[in-house]
Amino acid sequence: MTKKLFFQAMGKFILGAVAVSLLRFLPAGTLRYWNRWLLMGILFIPMFFASMVMLLRNPGTAEKAAQRQGAASGTEARDRLARADVLHGGCSGGADFRFGWIIRPVGSPGWGGRVPAGLAALRGVLRENAYLSRTVEVHK
Repeated sequence: MTKKLFFQAMGKFILGAVAVSLLRFLPAGTLRYWNRWLLMGILFIPMFFASMVMLLRNPGTAEKAAQRQGAASGTEARDRLARADVLHGGCSGGADFRFGWIIRPVGSPGWGGRVPAGLAALRGVLRENAYLSRTVEVHK
């Protein structure tokens, strides 16, 4: 693992945490929103450790992921839809907290188990695709 790769990964991690924080807390109008702090912990703590493990054990895969260019052909519409879904989900939850639109019982099922399961699935995908690439590199 090189210093450049480490700082690049940490920069993206911090930028992502700040962006998600803004998306979650700005519509809520407060930082006193324990559900979102819980979500941030469930999302970013395992992500940090998974990133560190990938950087230490397989820096080649981490470097390929860092050098990834744009979307593959034919996925632009799907990516736009996914971004819109994330934006809507992030803003609507905070606005719901602020204005009290929906009443939910405490302890109702949510993101608690989905995020770690998604990270485990991502780990499997990265492990299986370690030798695949969308670009061809020519070494002389």
